[in-house]
Amino acid sequence: MNSTSTTGQNQVAAATNNLVNGGATVTIGFVTAGATKAVIYAPGGNATVTTSTTICGTFNTLNTCPTGQECSIAGNGVPYCA
Repeated sequence: MNSTSTTGQNQVAAATNNLVNGGATVTIGFVTAGATKAVIYAPGGNATVTTSTTICGTFNTLNTCPTGQECSIAGNGVPYCA
């Protein structure tokens, strides 16, 4: 298992899902808002995240787990390959 390795893809997947599902907000100037949809543009692939997208769904778009491993969610809500 490589559950201890944290990459940008892990963190981006978790943060984006939090934002879309109401677990986080973004503040720009004096305006604070959440989102109902977000799109991540990354070299590994683009991911459109909605309220029905799972964290592993987002993570799998950005990162491919090695053969024999699949996405799991750590206790802190961050996905990893195991």
